[in-house]
Amino acid sequence: MNIMEKGIKNLFTKRWGALKNERGIIALLITVVVMFIGIVLIISMIFIFLNRLESARNIEMSAKAYFAAEAGIEDALLRELNPVLTPGIPPYVLNVGDTYTTIDKSETLNSVTIDSNGNASNRERSLRVVIGVDPAGTTFSFAAQIGDRGLTMASGSTVNGQVYSNDNVVGASNTRITGDAYAVGTISSPNPVVEGTRNEGADFIPLPPFDEVGWAEKANINNDPIIGDLTLGSGPATLGPRKIEGNLTLNTGAELTVMGPLHITGNFTMEQNSEIYLDESFESDGTVVFVEGVIIFMSNTKIFGTTADPKGYFLFASTAIGNNAIELNSNAHQEGTMYAVNGDVYINSLGDVTALIGKGVVLESNAKINFDLGLITYTFTTGGQGSYGIIKWEEQ
Repeated sequence: MNIMEKGIKNLFTKRWGALKNERGIIALLITVVVMFIGIVLIISMIFIFLNRLESARNIEMSAKAYFAAEAGIEDALLRELNPVLTPGIPPYVLNVGDTYTTIDKSETLNSVTIDSNGNASNRERSLRVVIGVDPAGTTFSFAAQIGDRGLTMASGSTVNGQVYSNDNVVGASNTRITGDAYAVGTISSPNPVVEGTRNEGADFIPLPPFDEVGWAEKANINNDPIIGDLTLGSGPATLGPRKIEGNLTLNTGAELTVMGPLHITGNFTMEQNSEIYLDESFESDGTVVFVEGVIIFMSNTKIFGTTADPKGYFLFASTAIGNNAIELNSNAHQEGTMYAVNGDVYINSLGDVTALIGKGVVLESNAKINFDLGLITYTFTTGGQGSYGIIKWEEQ
């Protein structure tokens, strides 16, 4: 090999070695860039995940704050209608699970404004309700309000709401009150289980008024009473406003739609599988079925309010004296309220009612009272809508 060939070979070897080194550097740079991009992508995904996690937590806490504020509004409405329940001068704090709400109130001559500021882990939501005030008529402030003959609860019976008794509250096994329980006397233990607060030795508060004269006049506004007993057979019928000078009986299969208040001087009986409806024209208002005798709802009877929001309800009121002035039998379902002005209310096994008032109340096995909070803003009065009407309910 001559000198020229050796030179060319050496030059080629050097160039090839340099090229191999450059390729290694390029490969290393590409690897670093890819790793950098991968790390950036991973970090970005982690940040996105954490942001979404925080966003979800914020939504959850915001919802909790809203529910706390709503619970505060409902609590304040109950206390507004029952000053004996007020824990002190507003503002006051109400604990709701792991959240809390601060409740404040301001008043004018004809309205009350309630503000509730819910807080969940420093996330806040605020609600305001304005209610009109005109205190008169019959108001249902509790799921069950009982006079001096007390509340007796048989095994498995439940009151979903608050109870106020001017005597004792006695419960058998597996009985439950989901709200607060107040008794001028005592509350048996360990049953009923009271999920709210037990309050023994409470102040005596009178039962709400019932305007017998006013409702009798409203029912007989057309001065055309039905003389004698009235029996309605199976099928649809309408009635009201009307006075019946005798008994009113709904036979099996009857479907009565009530168009206005009824005044029955005798007894009112709903036979098995009969139904009664509040006409939809009442919307969120209600009307009264005033009975001077006893009221008996047989098994599987059904009473329906309106489909409005808030719902319109019946008030079935009896002025009879006795243990069973109003009797709701097994599997009877009532979207309505009951008031035994001078007697007791008896709810048989599996009976279901919205709210009741009576001198005494007996709940047999598995009977239920399912209170609708909408009732606390409504009063059954001959003057129209009740004393507490919601003017505004909004988020601030």
